[in-house]
Amino acid sequence: METPVDVALRVARTFEKLGLGYFLGGSFASSIQGEFSRRRALELRPGESIVVKSPEDTVLRKLLWFQEGGGVSDRQWRDIVQVLRVSGASMDVTYLEQWAERLDVADLLARARAEATHGRPT
Repeated sequence: METPVDVALRVARTFEKLGLGYFLGGSFASSIQGEFSRRRALELRPGESIVVKSPEDTVLRKLLWFQEGGGVSDRQWRDIVQVLRVSGASMDVTYLEQWAERLDVADLLARARAEATHGRPT
């Protein structure tokens, strides 16, 4: 029986053979990362890797979705805070803050970072 990792690797190899660009996002990417154009290769097994969206881009995209949805999606907000908790120390803060300014979500980013750090809503 194929695991999700097996399927992701098979699909990635097929796209690569066809010369198609891709990146893995969403909950699967978030779960194997520890969702702008920053991508990185993530080695799932020795010698086998796939391209995933950076945690910075995951946070930025979800901040936009949260804002566009009227700021009421508990799911988006929870995902944002969790990615910041898990990946925050290794994230490129300059990139994150610059894009948050450009996208007009800097206030939401500050709020999410505070919640990720202090563990309670602000």
